[in-house]
Amino acid sequence: MVADAVPDELEKSALAYIGYRSAQLSRASELSALEVGARVRHDILGDGTVEAVDKNKKTLLIRFDAMQTSRKMSFRAPLNRI
Repeated sequence: MVADAVPDELEKSALAYIGYRSAQLSRASELSALEVGARVRHDILGDGTVEAVDKNKKTLLIRFDAMQTSRKMSFRAPLNRI
């Protein structure tokens, strides 16, 4: 028995999702490589310094310059190394 062809819309949607998830995994890998003391930038929260990296929970503890307390951020957060 031969399977029916996959509808074009389903194929496009699946490929877009795969691309999106691949980009997320790449970004998470990049952020997990940050070390304590690294400087990062968040579009809304501004610049900050990494205070801790928890690879098990996939989070960073960041002290943003404009805030009094540190914030826990996921490796998936929109951060850029500066």
